[in-house]
Amino acid sequence: MPEKIGKYSKGFTLIELMVVVLIISLLAAFGLPQYNKAVEKSRAAEAINILYALRGAQLRYAAEFDDTTDDPAQLDIGYTTLKHFKEPPTLIAGVDPEVNADRVVASLERREDTAYGGEYMVHIRANGNITCSNGGASGTCTALGFRINY
Repeated sequence: MPEKIGKYSKGFTLIELMVVVLIISLLAAFGLPQYNKAVEKSRAAEAINILYALRGAQLRYAAEFDDTTDDPAQLDIGYTTLKHFKEPPTLIAGVDPEVNADRVVASLERREDTAYGGEYMVHIRANGNITCSNGGASGTCTALGFRINY
């Protein structure tokens, strides 16, 4: 039995506990989607860093051989195993960066549907522009802040 101070007890009422649970539920309902978006943005940022490295390697390869390659083993870089994107990255052969600056030279595809949206692909063009294409979920690329690839 709770100790009484005067005519009031030293515990919480059911209403007070319900208000606390309601506040925590509201915070979780608004916080989790933002958390999932932030996590997905960080994964996309990892893909962008890898794509910039692949683009640089493609440009060096093109400077030496006057062509790009579709074999990652022929490039002068190594990268760690991709945890959130499909392996290997898609490389496009036959792109002359000086002539076809707007052509895609490398792409990474998201491994599975994300908590924030569906599968998507991130592309880098010879001129360094990053674009994104939705695989199944509409709006994933836009919500992550990418320019959509048409």
